[in-house]
Amino acid sequence: MSIREAIVWANCDHPGLLPFEGTLLADSDPERVYLVSPFLEFGTVVSYLVANPDVDRRLLVRDILRAVAYLHNNSIVHGDIKGDNVLADATGRAVLADLGLSRLSDVELLTWMSIHTSSPSLGTLPWLAPEILGQIRAQQPVCPSIASDVYALGCLIYEIFTGNAPFHEISRGYHYVSAHYRITTDVLHGRRPSKPTPNSPPYLHHGLSEDIWAVMEECWDRDVKARPSVQQLLKKLCFTNLADHRPILEDF
Repeated sequence: MSIREAIVWANCDHPGLLPFEGTLLADSDPERVYLVSPFLEFGTVVSYLVANPDVDRRLLVRDILRAVAYLHNNSIVHGDIKGDNVLADATGRAVLADLGLSRLSDVELLTWMSIHTSSPSLGTLPWLAPEILGQIRAQQPVCPSIASDVYALGCLIYEIFTGNAPFHEISRGYHYVSAHYRITTDVLHGRRPSKPTPNSPPYLHHGLSEDIWAVMEECWDRDVKARPSVQQLLKKLCFTNLADHRPILEDF
């Protein structure tokens, strides 16, 4: 973890972002820096929804959109938006975590994949925008952007309303290497996460609507310039004028 990444996170101040509490140096490896944040007992938003299936999922999406809007308004790219990186606090609000990969969008971006592996893990790949997958396949520097964050948001919204990761049918049905290749190839050829049927739980029980599905499709536009900004997403009717009766927690 670079000092620059720690500074980016430390300077973020928004209720929808997991707070930065400091750094920890490991005695066994003085060159390794750990970033410290609060522990949220409800875990990820995915596990929270399994335990609380009847909550208004639109509120959780709005929480996340507000947090990402804050980042983008400050020229910060998150770079790894997915369900495993969104936590639920004690009030049932979504909190965006794992800001360790965040970058300032107005500087040359480092290849974040190279920090961890030579290629993305299957746990990250289904959320990656086609332009990012193209850079990986061409062995070019990987440059997450505000537009690729928006694409990932579409995948996260899909995850929240369906309970499944994008391309879950591929991830479960193929060997790791085959799934990696299949998802990359399919996305580069225009495939997007599969739409649930009208009689499926996402529509019948989780609050998925055609308006919300249309939001996802806008986020998944292959043309990065055609994707909406997060501020535009927040103005969508499906995420405005929502009744929010969750308690307010002053501190974590």
